[in-house]
Amino acid sequence: IFRNLILLLLIGISGKLMAQKPLNPAINRGPKSTIQLIKADSLVVLSGDSQIRTFYGDVQFYHRGVYMNCRKAIHNSGTNNLVAYERIKINQGDTLTITGDTLYYDGNTRLANIYGRKVVLTDDEMTLTTKRMNYDLNTDLAYYSKPGLIEQDSIQLSSKTGYYNTSTKIFNYFGDVEILHPDFVLCTDSMDYDSNTKRADFETFTTINSPEGNLSASKGY
Repeated sequence: IFRNLILLLLIGISGKLMAQKPLNPAINRGPKSTIQLIKADSLVVLSGDSQIRTFYGDVQFYHRGVYMNCRKAIHNSGTNNLVAYERIKINQGDTLTITGDTLYYDGNTRLANIYGRKVVLTDDEMTLTTKRMNYDLNTDLAYYSKPGLIEQDSIQLSSKTGYYNTSTKIFNYFGDVEILHPDFVLCTDSMDYDSNTKRADFETFTTINSPEGNLSASKGY
């Protein structure tokens, strides 16, 4: 019985750790393509290794439908990687923009890591503000591991961590989730939110406080 209890405990712990894993490791997906330089004001080539180049000024790169702008970039054409600094701006399509201070981009896995005092993802009339974001361009999935604030119209949503699917426009929030609405305040631990329909679904204990009264439930929308 003791061995069975230990086994169940280990299974429970490993399952919890797997559930908390932020993103599956990005994998290579073909066809492969190289990061292309569009423009820069100046160039420095490290002696002995012509594959590593540093660009300064008004710098712009392009890779598979995505434009990346910055003030300084270190590009390794051998590994197809890019490290960019200052005034980071990523443009995908007509509506999606991500800004920050530092960008690490892998052209093989198409995984972008953006850091900064303020990392802002803007998609149509919705904005997500945080300090760290991982964006997998293969799956259109953005993950923020630091507290994030989402603003849409007169609604503010906040959580400790969360995902945003830029294709489906659906958020998944985890930890200290709060909705500040002009008519009410909603608090819960995890929630799904469709930014198209503005519908929030919850399956954990949730409270809704408003001038008309208070409500609590364990499941609803």
